[in-house]
Amino acid sequence: GTYKENINFNQKDIYVLGANREITIIDGDQKGSVVTFNGDANGNMTNKYLNTVLAGFTITNGNNVDNEIKHGGGIAINGDAKPTLRDLIIENNQAWDGAGIYLNNSASPNIENSIIRNNSSWYTGRGGGIYLNNYSGTMKNLLFVANTANGWGGHITIDNSDDSISVNIINCTFVEHWSSQNIGLSGKSKVNITNSILWKSEIYTHTSTVSFNVENSIIQE
Repeated sequence: GTYKENINFNQKDIYVLGANREITIIDGDQKGSVVTFNGDANGNMTNKYLNTVLAGFTITNGNNVDNEIKHGGGIAINGDAKPTLRDLIIENNQAWDGAGIYLNNSASPNIENSIIRNNSSWYTGRGGGIYLNNYSGTMKNLLFVANTANGWGGHITIDNSDDSISVNIINCTFVEHWSSQNIGLSGKSKVNITNSILWKSEIYTHTSTVSFNVENSIIQE
């Protein structure tokens, strides 16, 4: 079924599991982020959601374009949290940065077996599919389709300032992006892309301190 609501985990370490991501839909009704993993009353991530799982849903119709928060239309995490996001469809969400998923201030969930499509970052926004800031997790078995950013990084923007951490992208496919760049890297980001497909895509580096490694992958411009 379809459930019109906006979920806030409120520092609870729980499993939230849908029956089937194709038919179990959380509709944010254009009222901010569909799903938020927040900190305590002071904004601190006292619970890092290490045992939290969100799986088996379509996350759709989130909109943070014109409100105070601005970022993270589908899923928003601001702080050092590490839940597991798997078996999801993240689609048709809007925001400035991270229209599909916004991961800021070392938010590093593992993201697995999911589809991220048709999300739009507005104005000068980056990361139509996902925006990452000081992310140290792994993205595995993801399909990115037709995400857009008016700024850069149609599918994904990685903006790490900590050069001691690496972003691992494994078995992912990037197709049909509508932005000046498919994958945008800035800061001191270190990125490893393995067993992936980038179709009509480019990896764009915004700073000379970025590094990336591509192995066993297909890049078709």
